[in-house]
Amino acid sequence: MVVKLLRAIKSYFFIFVMYTYAVIFFIISLPFLFSEKMVYKSVKIWAKSFLFIGRVFGISSEIIDLHKLKPGPKIICCNHQSYYEIIMLLSVLERPVFIMKKSIMKVPLFSIYMKKMNMIAIDRATYNFGWMDKAKDAFKEGKTLVIFPEGTRVPIGKEVPYKKGAFKLAKEVGMNIVPAKTNSAECWEGPGFIKKGYVYLRFFDEISPDPELLRKYIG
Repeated sequence: MVVKLLRAIKSYFFIFVMYTYAVIFFIISLPFLFSEKMVYKSVKIWAKSFLFIGRVFGISSEIIDLHKLKPGPKIICCNHQSYYEIIMLLSVLERPVFIMKKSIMKVPLFSIYMKKMNMIAIDRATYNFGWMDKAKDAFKEGKTLVIFPEGTRVPIGKEVPYKKGAFKLAKEVGMNIVPAKTNSAECWEGPGFIKKGYVYLRFFDEISPDPELLRKYIG
């Protein structure tokens, strides 16, 4: 009981620090909104500092095999367990564009930066026309597309069918897929309940856009 109480206190304090810092940081960075390049730099600095705060609270993190990412446009497919891997991806990728749920684009302040970075918002409840065209436009600008093929956060040990969009897009544009795997749910649960531990984000060599092949890499 005492351990659970202390863990809850630590988690709520972490949430308070995280959101307070984010609000202050993104308000101070508002003058950089005139430039997409500066917005990306600002968000990367915020993500790196977020991971530093995580270490202060007992979560160590590591990016493994980043060198396997080739220059130029690419599609990264990562398993999705929490928000932590999103932060880790933002901390290392150059000009990433995420396929994200529409509700995130309504978050005050943060959404301004997401729109400036041309993140692609989709509504899970409807068929989303046009998202592939936006992705192709991002490729023309040399950007990296990040897709969570499971479509939602999935707990450790659970397996869900992959959404078909990533594979269809990759075949249409003649690109391979870069698998990325994380274990973030081991240290980050629900809306931010943390515990001490180690989180990794591992990149793999490119593979052909095949769901069964991707499953062997990211589960």
